[in-house]
Amino acid sequence: MIEEYETEAPFEKIDFVPPSVRIRLSQHVGKPAQPTVGRGDKVEPGQLIGRVRPADLGANIHASIAGKVTEVTETTIEIQAQ
Repeated sequence: MIEEYETEAPFEKIDFVPPSVRIRLSQHVGKPAQPTVGRGDKVEPGQLIGRVRPADLGANIHASIAGKVTEVTETTIEIQAQ
């Protein structure tokens, strides 16, 4: 049975922050989010960086790292870690 395969899995917490991230404004087939930040803005993890109107099908986009916005295009937002 499946119980014989149950075991504690080792877990090692690693604090990893990439030097930069590029986040797509379109996460699926819905409408892409519109940027709510601009080049040079400072952002925190979880901060809203792209918004979809409530009437549209799409997903709001949030920053995954703290840093400075270095580029905003029609399709992506790039954040440099600080």
